[in-house]
Amino acid sequence: SKLTETAPVRTIADVLTPRVPGVMVQQGTQTGAGQRIRVRGISSVSLSNEPIFIIDGIRMSSNNGSTAFGNGGNDFSRLGDISPEDIENIEIVKGPSAATLYGTDAANGVVVITTKKGLAGASRWTTYAEAGMLDDRNWYADNYTLAGMSPAGKPLILSGQCKLVMVSLGTCLKSDGTKGYDSLRVYTPIKDPSVTLLGYGYRNAQGLQVSGGNDAIRYFLSGSRDDETGVLKLDQYEQNRWDSLGVTIHPWQVRPNTRLLNAFRGNVSAQVTPQFDVAVNFGYNTVNALTSNESNNTVGIGSQAFGGPGYRNNGLVVGLADSLLGYRAGTPGLIWAEMLQQNVNRMILSSSMNWRPSSWLQTRANFGTDFADRVDTRLHMNGEGWPLSATYRDGQAFNARTNITNLSADLGASANYNPSHFTWLNLKTTIGTQYNNFRQDQNSAGGTTLPPGAVTASSGATPSASEAYTLQKTWGVFVEETGAIRDRLFLTAAVRSDQNSAFGTNFQRVYYPKASLSWVVSDEDFFPKRSVFGAISSFRLRLANGASGVQPGPNDALRTYSASSASIKNTD
Repeated sequence: SKLTETAPVRTIADVLTPRVPGVMVQQGTQTGAGQRIRVRGISSVSLSNEPIFIIDGIRMSSNNGSTAFGNGGNDFSRLGDISPEDIENIEIVKGPSAATLYGTDAANGVVVITTKKGLAGASRWTTYAEAGMLDDRNWYADNYTLAGMSPAGKPLILSGQCKLVMVSLGTCLKSDGTKGYDSLRVYTPIKDPSVTLLGYGYRNAQGLQVSGGNDAIRYFLSGSRDDETGVLKLDQYEQNRWDSLGVTIHPWQVRPNTRLLNAFRGNVSAQVTPQFDVAVNFGYNTVNALTSNESNNTVGIGSQAFGGPGYRNNGLVVGLADSLLGYRAGTPGLIWAEMLQQNVNRMILSSSMNWRPSSWLQTRANFGTDFADRVDTRLHMNGEGWPLSATYRDGQAFNARTNITNLSADLGASANYNPSHFTWLNLKTTIGTQYNNFRQDQNSAGGTTLPPGAVTASSGATPSASEAYTLQKTWGVFVEETGAIRDRLFLTAAVRSDQNSAFGTNFQRVYYPKASLSWVVSDEDFFPKRSVFGAISSFRLRLANGASGVQPGPNDALRTYSASSASIKNTD
């Protein structure tokens, strides 16, 4: 919460970026794009390496690439649905401790998020507003093309351009017939102000929070709006040309990358008795976003900009009268004729209870659900865009509706023991159990060959439909014993056992043991306090050993079949 007051933080990934040791964050380049988060590197070459997220004691869906229609690069992420303005603090749990406390799937680390809570006292109102511009300051490489002649004395142009291999083979020559090339042409449309795909982006955010209460009941309420338009923008050349021809320019062509996040959050906590307290947390978010095809995609804007030649006048788009303007095969206006849109309604509801029946025993219970309703739309209207195939400009419309549900429960108890005859010794025993149920249901409808002006899947002459679901269940129990000697030497031993729906019938349970030692050497009498050692406030030695694991995919152990039609001797 202190960071959001002093630094430009837009997402949770911004909070983690270069601020947490051992955590690497690679963010997407588009507004609203997902991020790659790695805690202590990579743990698997075939399974997910993303950490799991816990918010207010329950499991949170944080799917990276959460979309039905990929854009070829960094897609939407459910982690981006959470407003950083609602977060009080974030804790990273790594190594054996993560596996013991959170079990299967925690080998990649755990990010524990605690949202803001109300404090006793008079109502405290907080409001904020910000506005700004986005400017892409990245360095982009130029495109290069060699100019030369064929052995027959003809200029090598377009698809027959001179290459270094041709120079070495003698199939690209100078104008005077000698070996080599005439010149090197350098150009990139990204740096050409008249045709660049980059412009200024814009951002504005507003929010209002109120908290207060008394010793018995405390509350916190917040509402915020975060509106951001990315730096991708239709170049002025194409806008002017299409205006002169009377061609309709869609809003998603002019600005293909936007995100609007509305976030509402509230919690109420009550001290029912001195030994029992309860809290209820509620969060509701809506997301409306657009993204552009990018990166590893035939129609990606990156492959068009970086794949062009070293000059601007490289001919026309195949089958159209549009100039390529130095792009590889399609210009930004033609690429962005395809709309990729996502709308999300998400609710996170959780409750936590703490009961302290005695001074040495504490118990807890957390229950909650994370539900997201996601609608993905991919639209390419009739007669628009570039002719990727013979039928591409006939139009396509696809709509996918997905429900993502994450149910979780967490029960635990901790007992402390301080022997009266050994005041230097403190023992703590913790037992707990967790249950997590993740389900994703998706239905998709599509239609190709749209009539002019149509925007729905049902309008297509060739319909299509698909259905898919994912179900994952995990139940685990653990026990942990911690001993503290003179508050300097800490010993921990624990074991956890998990069952998972993907384990199969022949492998019912997995065990994760751990042991650790921590010694605060700087608190010992023999530790030097003078000279260079005087600058050391704390010196600690740690040693840990344990096991962790990543759950397999829900259908990894199953053999699946797909049906297709075939012709036998041209009779069936």
